[in-house]
Amino acid sequence: MITLSEIKKSLSNHQEVCLVGPLIKRITPKNMPYLLVDGGSVVAPKLKGKLYWCIGDGDSSKNKMDLKLNPIKDFSDLKFALDCLPKSISIVHMKGFLGGRKDHELINFGEVHSFLKKRKSTAVHFSSKIKGYSAGDYQLNLKCTFSVIVFEKVRLSLKGDLQYPMVAKEIAPLSSLTLSNHGFGLVKIVSRGPFFIFQN
Repeated sequence: MITLSEIKKSLSNHQEVCLVGPLIKRITPKNMPYLLVDGGSVVAPKLKGKLYWCIGDGDSSKNKMDLKLNPIKDFSDLKFALDCLPKSISIVHMKGFLGGRKDHELINFGEVHSFLKKRKSTAVHFSSKIKGYSAGDYQLNLKCTFSVIVFEKVRLSLKGDLQYPMVAKEIAPLSSLTLSNHGFGLVKIVSRGPFFIFQN
C-alpha cells in the first residue's frame, strides 16, 4: 500500500497528470503519470512502464487498490484523487468521467469546480471539447461555437476574435448569457473564478 503523501511527493516533479474514471472505454498512454480512480483501474495492463496508482474504495472494481479508501465515506473517489494533486500540476486530463449516471456526471463537474477554486493557472480537460479553468487570464484558440459555464457567480470578460464580445460583468451560475458564442480564432477570457468551456 502507498500513502497519500507518497503519491503527492511522486507527482510533485510533474506538471501534467491523467485521472482515469470508471467509464473509460480505451486509452492511449501518454508520457505522464496516471491516477486510476476505482473502476478506471481496468486500464492498468495498458500502462506498463508508466507511473500509475489505483485508488478508490473498490465499489466499481475488482482490482486491487494501491490506496484503498473506506467505502463508508462522505466524499467521492474523484474528490480524493483531485486532493492528491500537488501544486506543481497545472494540467489535469480526465478520461472516463463523462456519461453514465447524470448525478455522478454533474457532481464530477462540481468537484472539479471546487478543485479549480483552490488553484492558479490550472486547466482540467474532460475531453477535447470540454475544459475547465481556474481564475486567471487565458488566450484560447476557439474556432467553433462555444459556451462558457460557471457554477457560482463570477466576474468575467470575453474579447478577441469572437461573435459576441463581453465587457467584464458578473455571470450568474449556469446563466444563458454566455451560451452559444462563436469563436473565429484567439479568444481572451479574463475570469475571477473557475469557468468551463463547452465547444460544439
